[in-house]
Amino acid sequence: MFASLIPPLALAATVDRVPEDFPTIQRAIDQGDAPTIHVAAGAWAGAVLSRPVHLVADGAIIVEGVRLGPTRAGFVLPGRASGSTIEGFVFDCTSRRLDLGVYGSEARMHSVADRIEVVDNRFAGCVQAITNAGGPVEACRSEAVDGGSWWTIRNNTIDGLASRTDRGGAGGGVGVLLYNVLGADVFGNRFTGSVQDDARFATSGVALAGCIDCTVSDNQFEVSGGRFWYSAVSNAGALLDGAVASRNLLLSGNDAYGDSAPWLGVAFVSRGSSATALQDNLGVAYVDHERCGDGDLYTIE
Repeated sequence: MFASLIPPLALAATVDRVPEDFPTIQRAIDQGDAPTIHVAAGAWAGAVLSRPVHLVADGAIIVEGVRLGPTRAGFVLPGRASGSTIEGFVFDCTSRRLDLGVYGSEARMHSVADRIEVVDNRFAGCVQAITNAGGPVEACRSEAVDGGSWWTIRNNTIDGLASRTDRGGAGGGVGVLLYNVLGADVFGNRFTGSVQDDARFATSGVALAGCIDCTVSDNQFEVSGGRFWYSAVSNAGALLDGAVASRNLLLSGNDAYGDSAPWLGVAFVSRGSSATALQDNLGVAYVDHERCGDGDLYTIE
């Protein structure tokens, strides 16, 4: 009977807006409490995601990153960002203030977010566009991984795959890097650019090492050059220290037919890798299980 005397409760906002409600993306994450943050058109600095949030852009361009040692990353995803979605941004890594796009690294941050969706973004000239990296383990002896689990990476465009090392000296020229992670789906993405043969390190559209229960499907690779140093998809556990064996890896419906590289490039599937399946890929796929004693497998599709 007293309900009519109680003033309406102020409802929490379901969407916070940048710049209308908060002047920066970082302030919206740190000071707002809405589950969705809408970022208007314009040039913006990136942020560390300190809580789960759906970041959605309307013409927003990330031109400045969060400093991680000598490099800068657009959005940084520690464990407390689990459940987040990043949608519709342009990451302009041609800016000298941005090297990496969406970034999670156990070694750099001591935790990586789970259940991340990276959807409908564009990455231009990034050293690494999307990175999910767990920590290294003793080679061939562990099945545990501590990278982010159950990431979905779909319908992104990765332009100008940069065949250069990042300014911290780590490998660059990678569209999607998944290292010691569990459960990733990479599908419907488009990779473009030009790779130089004299880079002296392997460049990949999708680089896998220690990827468990992962699927790479229906991606389009339109990268020119890099005939000897580029792979559209690689599983290079033999080349990356501390990678566990990849298991239950599916590569299906990927199109590298127009690519100048000599292989679609499931190269060096090793360190005990098992249950690798290739289905309906265009281009040449090469699979070689050659280390850690699980037996030989050699496949050309």
